[in-house]
Amino acid sequence: MRLLLDIQANRTIVPFVHQHKVVGCIHKWLGPNDWHGQSSLFSFSRLSGGKAVKDLKGILFDHRATFFVGAHNSDFLRQILRGIQRDPEMFDGLIVREVVIEEDPDLSGRDLFYPASPILLKVKQEEHRYKHLLYQDPEANEILMLNLRKKLLAAGIDDADAMAQFVPYEGISKEMLIDYKGIKNKVSWCPIRIVAKPETKLLIWNAGLGNSTGIGFGAIR
Repeated sequence: MRLLLDIQANRTIVPFVHQHKVVGCIHKWLGPNDWHGQSSLFSFSRLSGGKAVKDLKGILFDHRATFFVGAHNSDFLRQILRGIQRDPEMFDGLIVREVVIEEDPDLSGRDLFYPASPILLKVKQEEHRYKHLLYQDPEANEILMLNLRKKLLAAGIDDADAMAQFVPYEGISKEMLIDYKGIKNKVSWCPIRIVAKPETKLLIWNAGLGNSTGIGFGAIR
């Protein structure tokens, strides 16, 4: 299930580096809860509807912005919805004015998906360092699959034949560098093919794929 958020803006400039602010909103809306620290079986998209203005180092939203939050557990989204109803203000003048609940679609006949936020893949190295993988790296699909299997295990879904891979020839594919609290993350914007049971596709549709979906990476549409 997803929440589709329609956000009021008034010629608002949002800094390019704002992903941590969206995470802060989600945690505010969740409030005191038992979700923190658990496997991140949720994801959220980038803010849409704006225009980049390089001179102002931000994104201009004339009248409205949109984004979505998806989760494997519908109770998670219900808690966010209650939080939005209590306090719809976000940041930099953005205010949630409407929320639409999107029920799970039938994905049984679909296997091609597109990013709604950049996909992060990382492998732990020595001395607590991480190597970031991009869609064209030889081992990228292997790490993508390892991450998928971890999500399946966390969600209790048995799908041994599930497969996910980058398919750059199916659409726009590019590398990006995303700053999250001062950490530069090399990420991929690339179509994904998922061949799996319908419930596995729904899990990824809602929870995202790759690393750090809980802080704004790996959402798909």
